[in-house]
Amino acid sequence: MKRNEMILSGFRRELEKNRMTLYQHLHMLARCWRYRLRSEAADIAQLSRLDLKGCTAIDIGANRGIYCYWLSKFVGPQGKVIGFELQPELHDALQGFKRRSSMRNVEIVMQGLSNQSGLVRIQRDYAGSTGARIGETTTAAAPTEIPAGFGQLARLDDYCREHNVHNIGVIKCDVEGHERQVFEGAEETLRKQKPILLFEAFNSEIEKGGLFEYLEGLGYSGFFWSQGIRYDACDYARAPFRRPTCVHRNYFFTPTAEAAHLRPAAVRHAQSYPVSA
Repeated sequence: MKRNEMILSGFRRELEKNRMTLYQHLHMLARCWRYRLRSEAADIAQLSRLDLKGCTAIDIGANRGIYCYWLSKFVGPQGKVIGFELQPELHDALQGFKRRSSMRNVEIVMQGLSNQSGLVRIQRDYAGSTGARIGETTTAAAPTEIPAGFGQLARLDDYCREHNVHNIGVIKCDVEGHERQVFEGAEETLRKQKPILLFEAFNSEIEKGGLFEYLEGLGYSGFFWSQGIRYDACDYARAPFRRPTCVHRNYFFTPTAEAAHLRPAAVRHAQSYPVSA
């Protein structure tokens, strides 16, 4: 009896830890709609037009779950969303939002993604920061408990192989300058499954070279929306930003028609649907 009481007590503590108040939930829903209607209206509208029903969607850099929320709706009950988040402190917030929003098709993985596995120091101003960056990495074996200020890295290819992840329709990636490394760790997945990519990139990272060229070498071509106009990715320097202080934007990269013959409708919609930014 005592053992059963201890198990029940532990379950209650875990449930309480992952619980989100009504106020917190309404606040998160308001943020989700602000992103859809204003902050990232063009990109979320673009995602809503993709042929994603029944697909698997990957959210790399899930943070507090805004894109997980919308992707959950776009893939439908027969689809699945896998959200990766490096910062361990966001576990409770993500699980609470998932529970409150009844996102039964969402799985949260508390790991970051890169081109190698290991323990990494997180560079950030505060726990849960949307601007958190990947710092120094060690390939040492995963500890039983992750030290404060650190997170665990994995390769998407390894994860997909180990967990039999297939039918990936879209990958959203927001990792503050670590995009190239993430895609290098996902090369097998990109070559075989040909998902559409949506990722944020800073101009400074693009100017270094390598990111766009790497994806083009895998058979992808890129574009973005600015003030309702569609630009090729290579025109990043001449298109206006949303705000004068903004130095990054979101890019869509889609496989060529030959490479994406399994999902032609999704690619066609991604390349042609005009939305206002």
